Order: sequence, then structure tokens, then C-alpha cells
Amino acid sequence: NEAAQGANDLNGNGAADDDVLFVRTLATGDQSNTGVAVDPARLAATGSHCVFTTNESDEPGSPDLNGDGDDSDAVLRSYDHQTALVTTWPYATSDLVAREGVVAFRVCENEQGESDLNFDGDAGGDYDECVMHVLLLASGEVQNTERNASACNLPGCDPFFEPYRVTPSSVSFLTSEYAQSGLGVPPGTPLAVD
Repeated sequence: NEAAQGANDLNGNGAADDDVLFVRTLATGDQSNTGVAVDPARLAATGSHCVFTTNESDEPGSPDLNGDGDDSDAVLRSYDHQTALVTTWPYATSDLVAREGVVAFRVCENEQGESDLNFDGDAGGDYDECVMHVLLLASGEVQNTERNASACNLPGCDPFFEPYRVTPSSVSFLTSEYAQSGLGVPPGTPLAVD
């Protein structure tokens, strides 16, 4: 956090109140500033990658990183420690879970340029439908599951640290049949496991 580090501008955006991604090599103790703003609530490490979101407004010039015409989104990014490269994945990301090179993340239609990501005939409507996507870091492939996904709040789930389950071969999440129907989701609608 820039404010905690003497109010220095660590990512070059002219403000000194951002959280900025630093990477530390455990074997040598060396650490480096990536110069990239990060949301600490949406941050995970897997292998040589750090996966996170950046609030567009925290970057120099407030760029539109997901191409939806505004600068108000938290967009998915990754940092590869082996190459020291930051990759921007153009998706407004509400949350993410990363395990062994697999990153599951939800993209809300209202934040992704009113896009109909689950192909149910609407673009979120009155309910902000969030659709599960999967990023395979080894290949850079992003898969849209075309399914509305809700954070798991059932007993045994941790909606903050693990709102859905990720393994190297699968992503498990909850989906609402009502949301998938294109009718939107009223509060209290029962969820079905997808």
C-alpha cells in the first residue's frame, strides 16, 4: 500500500494511495516492484504466476483495460515471475480462485459492457448476472462456461476465500436456473449445483 510506504507513488499514476504488486524471490530475498496496481481482495498465487485484478482508475491514465468504454472496472491480470511480464486479460472480474495453473473467475455482464455472456437473451437486466470463466495459464486460453455463477454460501463453503472450487481438471460452482433462463434472479431464489 503506497500510503503505508511513505506515501510514494509506486505505480506512476500520480496518486499515492494505491495497492501495488511487489514480488519477492524467497531463495534470494530480492523483491521488485511490478508497477501495477492490485486489489488485495482479488489476489492469488499459483506456480510462477500471481493472478489479480487491477482497478482501471488506479492505473496511470485510467485506461479502459477490458474495452467496454469506461474506466470503472476491476480487470483480470497476471504476473509471470519467470518472464517478469504482466498480462492483461480483458475481463471485468468480480472474484477469482487460482489453483495449479487454473484460474476460475466470474465476469458480471453489467461490468463487461452489458454483454450477454451466458447467452440467455439479456445482458444482466435488473440482476447483475456473473458468468463463470476459466483461464488456463499454461496456454493462455480463456473459456466462457456460459453459466451464471453464484458464490457458494452453503455450509462448508467459504464465500470469501473460496467462493467456488478449483482443481487442475475441474471448476465447481453454483448456478441459478432462474438466472440462466434470462428472467433475472429475484432475491432468495434457490441455487442448483452446476
